[in-house]
Amino acid sequence: MYDYDRKYDILNIFIDKPDPAVSEEIYYGVYLFIDELTDTIIGASIMDYSKRDKEYIRKILPFDIDFNYINSKIIN
Repeated sequence: MYDYDRKYDILNIFIDKPDPAVSEEIYYGVYLFIDELTDTIIGASIMDYSKRDKEYIRKILPFDIDFNYINSKIIN
């Protein structure tokens, strides 16, 4: 599941149910969401998404994400 905020250019990705979480910055403007109760990664947030090198972001995220699919859904 993902949510793109076009106004602020932020992509939120959830690989699990979006429960209460803490965030940890793993790279400038890239945050992981970590479930507070289970200490597992449940998603990520990418600031300035449209300006990012998607291949680099794909390498630093600890889960696989299909940016081509997401881009096909959010770009008009």
